[in-house]
Amino acid sequence: EGSAPIDEVPASWALAPSPKLVLIVIDAPWRRAQALRRHPRLAPLRSVRLRRPPESRFWRYHAEGAGCVSTIEALAEAAREAEEVALVP
Repeated sequence: EGSAPIDEVPASWALAPSPKLVLIVIDAPWRRAQALRRHPRLAPLRSVRLRRPPESRFWRYHAEGAGCVSTIEALAEAAREAEEVALVP
């Protein structure tokens, strides 16, 4: 089933508009996060992705490629994108 950009979540998943957006964030290195995502309690949850991931300014080297950002960078961008589409007040 893949992920969807935040602004497409209500329409693509047939969800009624909600007064709250709840994100569950896995804070782990990329490969570990992918393994944790398959945990039986997390696997049923749907995933979102950033429409426009920023260029990472994280000081540590990583080789995961373009669009890969630190957890805090991802949270900041997710909040910005959610505000743009009025998913958060």
